[in-house]
Amino acid sequence: MARKNFSGNGIHVAFDRLLCSEEVTGEIKDQLVCLSVVHIILTITAFLGNALVQVALHKESSLHPPTKLLLRTLSASDLFVGVIGHPILVTFFF
Repeated sequence: MARKNFSGNGIHVAFDRLLCSEEVTGEIKDQLVCLSVVHIILTITAFLGNALVQVALHKESSLHPPTKLLLRTLSASDLFVGVIGHPILVTFFF
């Protein structure tokens, strides 16, 4: 059962057609492409930056061990968000 909606000139228009019209969804597709590009850039940045932090923490020996562990876990969690979370979001956009 389609819901009806009155347009400005008194014509009945199906509500579902208004939601899926090209006028409404045309700009959303462009925005999703831009957001996908931003998330791909963030994925690359998160991977490279956190991998570099992990390598630096592996070579550094002057840090206090609990501090080193904290930095490693923070970097690892951010690395996994960048490598897993952002690509899943990009695939959801497409």
